[in-house]
Amino acid sequence: MWSALVSVANATVLNDLRTQFPNQKMVNTLRYTTSGGHDAGPAGQVGRLIPELANEHGLCRAQLFEKTEMTLDDLLMILKTVWARASRITCPPLKRLAFSGVVILGGIGGWRFESLRQLKYKDIQISWASHPDDPQPRCVAKIRIHHVKWKSDKIERDQTSSVNFTFCITVVPFKPVCLLSHIVAMAFFRNAFSVDFATPEKILYPKLEPDCNVSFIPLAWKD
Repeated sequence: MWSALVSVANATVLNDLRTQFPNQKMVNTLRYTTSGGHDAGPAGQVGRLIPELANEHGLCRAQLFEKTEMTLDDLLMILKTVWARASRITCPPLKRLAFSGVVILGGIGGWRFESLRQLKYKDIQISWASHPDDPQPRCVAKIRIHHVKWKSDKIERDQTSSVNFTFCITVVPFKPVCLLSHIVAMAFFRNAFSVDFATPEKILYPKLEPDCNVSFIPLAWKD
């Protein structure tokens, strides 16, 4: 928390002072980091003082809550509440749909909210695909989630880290937890597809001509 406060102060209040007094940039700069057990400058001195004051005033320095993963029951309860009690949760239908989709997506991978918030249409490829043993095409999607904590200027020393994570989904019979249905519905009502479709069902359950031999058809987004 202290690191965050110092960072904001340095980027806002002190930045104005550095602009006004360019010859005193070092004086009007705060730095504080606990990385590697080191701190720096006046902010570091205050940072070291905080634990001492906490002990002096009887404040707890330990984390007072336990992080636990969301269970399937938790996820279903949230989704049921959002839709079954829609009359008590007033918001536009698309916002309700978007929230429901984010809950499902978060339940799949447990990603940080910022990674989900930054998801764009360009990160999702919706396609119609068929298997040689089953010519009936199915709607599928490949989704790319970006890792928000990855630093673009960081030098990687191994291959264990990744900038993003990609996975594929298809239609799930139980609509309340079908992520693909949520994505298609939002894209349809926002008119995001480059081709006009009559209903979302036309996308989710494609029916091609019998003589169509194409096994993979990507559905493009509008520019």
